[in-house]
Amino acid sequence: MNDYDIYLRHASVRDGDWVGFVLGWRGLAGKDGLPQRPQLRWRPWIPDVTDPSDPALGHAGKWQWRFDVAMFDGMVGLLWTSPADGRSSADMRADLLAFVDLPALELKDADGTVYIARATAYREQCMEQYTPTHPDGGWLAQLDFVETTV
Repeated sequence: MNDYDIYLRHASVRDGDWVGFVLGWRGLAGKDGLPQRPQLRWRPWIPDVTDPSDPALGHAGKWQWRFDVAMFDGMVGLLWTSPADGRSSADMRADLLAFVDLPALELKDADGTVYIARATAYREQCMEQYTPTHPDGGWLAQLDFVETTV
């Protein structure tokens, strides 16, 4: 499982196997307009309801992530080889959409840590036109996740 930056898994998607995705680093596949930092992870600070003006009384919230995922045909993975699964950009896009409405899934972060999370937002933009050489176009999707216990 070295072909991708992050992985998602749920029993209802691709027979419960880990499904990988490449983060859209600036300059990936020679594309302009990709983000400089395609992964954010944070824990918001939650103020105490009894005294919201005193930060010391608050607590850390649940982990949250924002990933910018690149979906282009012919990309290479972390080892500078094409991913072994042979998915097209259309396959990757369909896989991402299959995860979006699930109440919980496994998320393997770029550092290899596995969390239980759920998607809270999904946005996409077309980054490459549909042409005979790129019949599936090319996409950049932004996904937000929050850690969950379900």
